[in-house]
Amino acid sequence: MHRVVPFLVAIGVSCALAGCSDSGGPSVTADAGPAVDGGKSADGILPDDGSSVDGEAPSEAPMIDEAYVITEDAFETSCPEGSPPTGGVGGGTDMYKVSVDITSHPDAVCNDGTPPVMFIRASTGGTETNKWLFHIQGGGGCSGEYQNCLDRWCGNAGYHAGKMSSKWTPDSMSGKGIMERSNENTFANANIVYMYYCSSDAWGGQTSDYVAVNPDDATQSYKIHFRGHSIAEAMVAQLLAGTVTSDGGDVTVPSLADATEVIITGTSGGSQGVLNTLDWMVSQLNPSTKAYGVFDASNMPLPEDIGDAETKEGILKQLKAAWERNKDLSADKADFIDQSCLPSNPAEPWLCYNQSYLRLNHVTTPFFQRLDLADPKIAEKHLGAKLMVNPTLIDGLSKVELGAMKDKMTEDAGNWSRTSLMRFKDVDKNATEKSQYTKQPGVFAQYCGQHVGLTNDKGWFSVYTMEDSAGDKLTFHDALRKWVDGAKVGLIDTVPSTLAVCGKTDGASD
Repeated sequence: MHRVVPFLVAIGVSCALAGCSDSGGPSVTADAGPAVDGGKSADGILPDDGSSVDGEAPSEAPMIDEAYVITEDAFETSCPEGSPPTGGVGGGTDMYKVSVDITSHPDAVCNDGTPPVMFIRASTGGTETNKWLFHIQGGGGCSGEYQNCLDRWCGNAGYHAGKMSSKWTPDSMSGKGIMERSNENTFANANIVYMYYCSSDAWGGQTSDYVAVNPDDATQSYKIHFRGHSIAEAMVAQLLAGTVTSDGGDVTVPSLADATEVIITGTSGGSQGVLNTLDWMVSQLNPSTKAYGVFDASNMPLPEDIGDAETKEGILKQLKAAWERNKDLSADKADFIDQSCLPSNPAEPWLCYNQSYLRLNHVTTPFFQRLDLADPKIAEKHLGAKLMVNPTLIDGLSKVELGAMKDKMTEDAGNWSRTSLMRFKDVDKNATEKSQYTKQPGVFAQYCGQHVGLTNDKGWFSVYTMEDSAGDKLTFHDALRKWVDGAKVGLIDTVPSTLAVCGKTDGASD
């Protein structure tokens, strides 16, 4: 949910277990956030407040795109071991690009200062005219630490500069999963907005001009913006102000102010973006609008549901570090999180950085949670937390033994997540804001080992099933449809699986 400094542990050829995001890149979870205290932090970050780094004023530091120029001619010099950026979305002509008006919203900028973009598609009309489907894109993130963000910019860490800039975005893109129009998909006929991710902060940042300093050479530094929440604010404001037309004039959508139904979705890091912004986004809509959230491929269990002492200790350390790094910042500098949580938790504010705690107590917009209990990315996060506490755990282990350890953590993490998901049925009795929970959360939790479901074109949204108590087999689409239409849906697999029909897993990330 928040920017972190990854804890790196090499295990075989896997990514850093404690620093992986849900989609395989640097972590964007509640591990920690960059320190801003007027001086150099432990991870080489400086605020742009006029303080100096060995005589260099931070205001003189170049933007990251100036310090490390990415053009065809300069890429190999700037990023000799990296991979060049791409457009960040799949090609196609389903949805068309809209550039955010940064004249009206000057704080709404990507990491490199370029204008953010969204992609739109008009509804099919009729009863769908004023229905909307939003997808908040995910894709890892970076901490603000010099090498961490530079690796992301240069394509050394699973992502590339296309996730930090709008420079390479195409004029149009295709929609997959819930956005793909077909006879079987009842959601894709609405107006669709695909919120492109270019801020590396899980849509929670509110800070400009961070200066990242090389801890090994203080003469090397660059600026970077973290304005994910500002971008979300600008996109929503632009859509509420009236009809919006794509940059090339291909598509026009009506005013969001007239919306009758809005579904706000996110996968992986984008799911954390939904967690940060869902209640806020809904507060901007007409009060009569029916609104729902959908979280996919992102969840961490409550600390009390974690059955291993070392893993629990590691998770708690990460949560508390996130709070410590944000607690003294002004409201317009700290990462944006659900606004009702912190005032309710003066004794344990760090709980507001735990995904399950927020959903079980403070996310009052009706929401649906899809999760694979055997998601390898979630297992990696838990194992990474355990290794923070016991870093010698892997010393001397063979590949077979390491594999067995990861398999055991996958099963354990599945059980811990399952316990937390089972609590959703009682939010009307137990939530801190229980009077505000007007609809029981929906749950669709297979045990298949597949990360992404919502935007996947390999069958995970509309083919592979779970069996309900009546013996009916429902896809993710079917379960979500039933829930939006008013039914209670709580399909939670066993560990190992007895209820799911699983297909071949793939690495789709957002």
